[in-house]
Amino acid sequence: MKRLTLYFTLVLALPGCFPTFPDESAIKNLRTIAIQQDPAVVVLDGQSIPQVTVRSLVIDPLDEELQEVTHTWSFDLPDDFEDTEFTDGLIPEGPWTNILELDFSALLGGGPTEPPDGNSGRDEITPPTFLPVEYNAGLLPLNYFAENGETKRESLKFVNFLVPDFENLPLPPTVPGTRPQQAYLEALEAGSALGTPEAWNANPTITKIIVNDGEQVFDGEQITEHLSVIDLGVVEGGAGLRFDVELEDDKDIVDSDVQIYWTHGKPGLPVDPDEEEDGPGFGGFGGGPGKDGATCYEPQEGEPEAQDGEGFGSDANLSESFQPERAFGWTAPCSVMNGPVRLFLIARDGEGGASWQELRVTVEPVE
Repeated sequence: MKRLTLYFTLVLALPGCFPTFPDESAIKNLRTIAIQQDPAVVVLDGQSIPQVTVRSLVIDPLDEELQEVTHTWSFDLPDDFEDTEFTDGLIPEGPWTNILELDFSALLGGGPTEPPDGNSGRDEITPPTFLPVEYNAGLLPLNYFAENGETKRESLKFVNFLVPDFENLPLPPTVPGTRPQQAYLEALEAGSALGTPEAWNANPTITKIIVNDGEQVFDGEQITEHLSVIDLGVVEGGAGLRFDVELEDDKDIVDSDVQIYWTHGKPGLPVDPDEEEDGPGFGGFGGGPGKDGATCYEPQEGEPEAQDGEGFGSDANLSESFQPERAFGWTAPCSVMNGPVRLFLIARDGEGGASWQELRVTVEPVE
């Protein structure tokens, strides 16, 4: 375990940076728009082998099931890295999908682990119980490649760890290398009362999605995040949808951010041409031709159906007037040539945590 602690201390010094995503949120071809580690920070305390899942949200608007996409996972370690025996067994052998189960049994010297029955492995907001010791933070740089023959996307995700300083655990006064059970339990109880280590983090949770100021409200078990999509039903071509998103996190919610991505349509709500001088249309949600004078976009053969845009709905840095509520607008195209229409609400905190919810709509063509 001492070598393990030294190893993660070394990894902290590795060069690298957090992945950056394009400012524009229109998904026009193969894109990786988020990667989630679940739980967001892994505690390697030697008491159990944690179940760690890394999920990439990779989207191809023309290949919903990613049938033509290949996935590759690898650690981004320098060629002269000496402690490869610690990492060789962490990534299972391919072929891979966009979901990776890291096998920490190889690192900790145990046997293979099986995912818990009926459990997605997601860490809850309620912190787990921690050992009463100081922790050393560690990072493992993980590369993810998605390729479909025409486009290749590379992303970097830092897998976050906390490793206890095992030298500070209570030891028996006379028997080297073992721990007195009673002393250990007492120290554990005292340490638990102090709360979680500062470096621990949970993924943010989307708790509520409000559509069009209350026309539809999704919360509780309706929000399944990566497990399934939310169907919003039929939307008229050129009509706008407003989304207000509420979050829960284990840290200051102001530090958490939300962004919307789309495979069809454009950001913002429809604006009456006669009222464009008043700014983006934060109000009504109508919009087809002949309706309030607004017009909608008709996709052409061979061009992307997702459009760029700026303003309400396209920028992750929302104005203070919308905090802590996160508000976004989106306008449907006149018609859809290649479906389905997919929208993604992605929540990120300032500590590397992430979660998302996919939404879908059916566009009724404008006649």
